[in-house]
Order: sequence, then structure tokens, then C-alpha cells
Amino acid sequence: MRTELLAYLRNAAFCAPLLLVGQGALAEDSYVPIVLRTVAVVDGPTGPEYVAWESLTSWFNTDTKNEARFSAVAVYGPGLFGPNPTCTNYPLSPLGGTEGLCVLGSPECGPGFVKFTSDPAVLVSADIQRLLYVSHCGGTADGTNVVIQGTAPLPVYHALFPAGSTAVAGPVDLGALDKYCITGPLARHRRVNVTLFNAGDAGATFNVSVQPFARPYPNRSILDVSQTVAPLDVVQLNALPIPLDDSLPYVFGYDIRAWIRITATQPFLAYVSTIFDDGEPGTNAFTIYEAKQTN
Repeated sequence: MRTELLAYLRNAAFCAPLLLVGQGALAEDSYVPIVLRTVAVVDGPTGPEYVAWESLTSWFNTDTKNEARFSAVAVYGPGLFGPNPTCTNYPLSPLGGTEGLCVLGSPECGPGFVKFTSDPAVLVSADIQRLLYVSHCGGTADGTNVVIQGTAPLPVYHALFPAGSTAVAGPVDLGALDKYCITGPLARHRRVNVTLFNAGDAGATFNVSVQPFARPYPNRSILDVSQTVAPLDVVQLNALPIPLDDSLPYVFGYDIRAWIRITATQPFLAYVSTIFDDGEPGTNAFTIYEAKQTN
């Protein structure tokens, strides 16, 4: 699958599908984020090396005696054409599992969501990986291999948030202020992204509000953003312009953390991701925050 994905990152017409067979209806719904992006191409010792972020969904049959199944039934988001038609009623042996993307799409898919159905015994999980595709390193026919440079779990939702409800993610680490002994790469702020899925059959207005974490502190937001999203579409708000200054309370050392509140006029899902583009060596490249319904 990694070989297919490398070809996909270059010119392929689909996103690393699993080869699944069968047909039939299943009972448990799950909505899983999907991301696939090439973020850099660098010169390696033997050729170009591709740096990519790839999400991966995994399924595990918790039943010790009986086979269980899952299917991809719908995909939502830019560049996504639909679930792979072979991804239907994939059988998992007792205590067996598999992983993959299982969608059809353009060379760089998403951000988006995939809806799966499964038997109750199937455990669905997902993560995002930072991958380095190393040329001429053996392991595949074209001499390409993959190094995983870090992972973070992605949320798996089993129901939509109702229209008019509020979902909250956090507390989200925004980084540290550049002052006193916290300087240079230690102080670089995290880039904050919010991914919004309008699951309704009409356009939706989303409101995103950022509120400081620490108490006691006045109950006010430091950023409010509105975004319209077309029916059954996914939009990512990139690099939210969150102001960071001395008026905000520190939580751990000099770091600032905040809650992010999300509402929408249609049924929806959302999550928050943060990227540390130029952190010190060893810094976690990204963190994912699940949004949880509060009313």
C-alpha cells in the first residue's frame, strides 16, 4: 500500500484503496477524517525524497469467534469522488484487522471525511502520519521505501452533531510568547487549523470562537470567525489569526492554551489540528484535538 501511495502522490488517480469484496448492509456508523498532502520535496543522497502527511484508518474485529465486516459508504470533501466500489463488506477474521484509505479521489485528497458502516464488533481507529518517502532504499520494485516520522490519533465520530449545537475542542496549545528566556525556536507559535464538515442538505454557517483556558479570566473570546460551507462539503480554516500577547494568561511555563468552540446551522462535525512548522529538534510536528458536543 505504501508503494501505491508513493505512485499516487506523484500521478495516480486514486487514494490507496484496499482491495475489498462483497456486499450487504451493516449497522454501526463511523465518520473518519481523511488527509493526504505532499508538504515538501527534498534532495536526498540518491534522489528526491517526498515528505507527506497521510491519514490512515484501521479496523479490528474484537470478536474471538465470528467474522465481522465493514464498508465505506460515502466520502465528503474536495478532491474526493466517492468510496472505492470494491470497499464493501470487507471480512475480518476473528481478532483480525486491516488498514487503509479506501477512497477514490484526485492526486491530493481532502481534507475530508469518510463514512463507514460496520458490524458492532469492529473497532474503528485512525491516525495521521508524517511520512518520508526515501528513494532507492530497497523494499519495493522501484527502490522506494517509507520512514514514519511521527503519528497522532485522529477522532472517529459515531454520530453527527445536531444543527444549532456547540462542540468544543481543547484545551489547544498555542505555543509560547517570545520573552525572557523563551526565545528562538522555543517560542514559535503553533499554526492552528479547524476542519469543518457540513453534513446537512443545505448550506451552513459555522462560527468558531477561541477562548483562553486559564481561570480566573474574563469570559471573552480572543478570536471569532464565521465560515459558510456548502452542503455535504468540508472546509479547513488554516492558520487562524489568533492574537497572542501579554494580556493572555500562561498555563504551563510560558505556553498559552485555549478552548475552541464551534457551532453550525446544519448537522456537522469538526476537529482542530495544530502544526509546529519550525520547532526545536524533537518537537511533535502536529497535534489533533477532537471536538466534543456540549449541548
